[in-house]
Amino acid sequence: MTRALLILATVAVLLASGVVTTQNVRRDGLGKVFRSLGFRTTPEAAASHDLLGAAELLDAAGVRDATYRTADLRRFPDVRVSTITDSDYCLTALKEGQLFHLARGAVPQPGSC
Repeated sequence: MTRALLILATVAVLLASGVVTTQNVRRDGLGKVFRSLGFRTTPEAAASHDLLGAAELLDAAGVRDATYRTADLRRFPDVRVSTITDSDYCLTALKEGQLFHLARGAVPQPGSC
C-alpha cells in the first residue's frame, strides 16, 4: 500500500514538473530556459534561435495568408520587426547588449538591418 502511494506521488510530481517546464518554454523560449538552468549559450546562439523561430512563423504566415504581416511573434519577446512588407521582412534581436538581424531568406548576422 505504501509503495503504491509512493509511486502515485512520484508520478504526480513528475507530471506537475513537466507541465511547469512546458509552460516556461512556451512563454520564454527554449534559450532563456537553458540559460536559467545554467547552460552556457552565447548571445549569437540565443539570437539565432529566436530569429530563426520568428522567421519560421513569418514564412508560414506568408504561405498561408500571402503576407508576413499576420504572423504572431509574441513567443519571441526579444525579436523586433525592423521592416515588413507583404513580400519581405527584416528582424532584429538584442541579446546581452548585442544586436543581431535576420533578413528574409538569409542567416542571422551581427548588427542592424
